[in-house]
Amino acid sequence: MTEKRIHICYLADAMSPHTAKIAEYFQEKGFKVSIVSFDSKYSGEIESHYIETGLFSKHKVRYIVGLSKLKKEIKKICPDVLHAIYATSYGFAGACLNFHPYVISVIGSDVAVQPKKSAVFKWLLQYATDKADAIHSQSQHLTDGLALLGVDLEKISTFTYGVEGAIDGAFPSVIGAARNGRTIVSTRAFEPVYNIKLLISAIPFVVKKIPDAKFLIIGKGSQENKLKNQSINLKINPSVEFIGSLPHKELLEVLKSADIYVSTSLSDGQSISLLEGMAAGAFPVVTDIVANRDWVHDGESGLLSSAFEPADLANKIIHALLDKDLRKRAATINKRMIDEKGSFEKNMMLMEKIYLDLAGYNYRPEEKI
Repeated sequence: MTEKRIHICYLADAMSPHTAKIAEYFQEKGFKVSIVSFDSKYSGEIESHYIETGLFSKHKVRYIVGLSKLKKEIKKICPDVLHAIYATSYGFAGACLNFHPYVISVIGSDVAVQPKKSAVFKWLLQYATDKADAIHSQSQHLTDGLALLGVDLEKISTFTYGVEGAIDGAFPSVIGAARNGRTIVSTRAFEPVYNIKLLISAIPFVVKKIPDAKFLIIGKGSQENKLKNQSINLKINPSVEFIGSLPHKELLEVLKSADIYVSTSLSDGQSISLLEGMAAGAFPVVTDIVANRDWVHDGESGLLSSAFEPADLANKIIHALLDKDLRKRAATINKRMIDEKGSFEKNMMLMEKIYLDLAGYNYRPEEKI
């Protein structure tokens, strides 16, 4: 007799690539998967439900306004496990349903930024995590933040989503790969928190020392025109290429040809962009924030720079470009680190165990036919 498939319902932003990646993975594994979202309807081949909130559809109160509709939708779907992604929005909404078993993923600002700025967000976080049966934390510093709020550590599992293909060879032969020693890549969105203006300000210092250095800036966002105008004003356009958004596979190909991956972020939960850069063999030069310190050991596996001083960032980039041996040593260290704790496939096995334990199953789901 064939037992039923476990049904996981994700309560999350349906347009987030992280939501899609996890949902698609577990559907391929044989789970029944649904996505319920206040933001949009998922466009792929997974059952998706959009909670319409009318005039409030772009406002933070949509998570409260839509609670009645959400409750009816979840009752109709009747999943075995409900999993909300982002504690102070979807996590709070899911907590209000009193549905169990209930999982919450904390991914960054919901722990590291919002509760420190507002007592309201602190309360939302505490309410959501109190109601959760299990909490998935993307990084150790987020787990530490939850501990300071008194969250039960027994409920928390700490692991990043990780990099897809880190084990099965999606990034082949990155150590000693053919690189020109002059290519620097940024893949962060053009939003204030990612602080791309710092990188633009550092470029004149770099090209003065290394005239043939080339900066590839990949992404889109609200700061795009400001950043392009800043580049024009600094007269660095010959050294900079704004590429726009790229399909994920193309982005990985760019990273595999890059010498340096740079991130100027002011805050992060766990930067998957950083892990992709490390997995691809690009040398990390990143801001000295707690999220990056979990992965980058200064002077060994990468370099940490000031989040506010363009000259310091430039000096770190110059150092890395001129020290090929450092880059090669770091590539070896980083590949091992990604294989050990940054593999998407390996870490999704940890997520699967959470689902199976909560749903009370001790079997593996059926393979997709």
